[in-house]
Amino acid sequence: MEFISTAQIKRQNDQQLFYRFMQLLNEKYIEYSYADLFASELHVSQKKLNEMVKSLTGKTACYLVEEKIVTEAKRILTQSSQRVKQIAWQLGYEDQYYFSRMFKRQTGISPRKYRNQFSAAK
Repeated sequence: MEFISTAQIKRQNDQQLFYRFMQLLNEKYIEYSYADLFASELHVSQKKLNEMVKSLTGKTACYLVEEKIVTEAKRILTQSSQRVKQIAWQLGYEDQYYFSRMFKRQTGISPRKYRNQFSAAK
């Protein structure tokens, strides 16, 4: 009879929680643009969610949420002519400047520069 260690059980629980987090992230990244809302939906503290995500990915839950939003923003920027303000609003940000700062923090360039670089590369 093989025994499962406490560490193995914790790892399995963390993997299941991570899987649920990623499902929720893919479904509700616009509605839940902050990690604490995901934590609440998953019935864990934001600290627990961040610790678990970081142990499995090396990134925080907040970083993964922003990464998902930026990925969608990039898609919209390259496939439409919508203004940055409209894209920010569409992705759940009322403040386009906050959205632009988050985008730049994630990518190193502003949404406008990203669009211009993509357009110039065509």
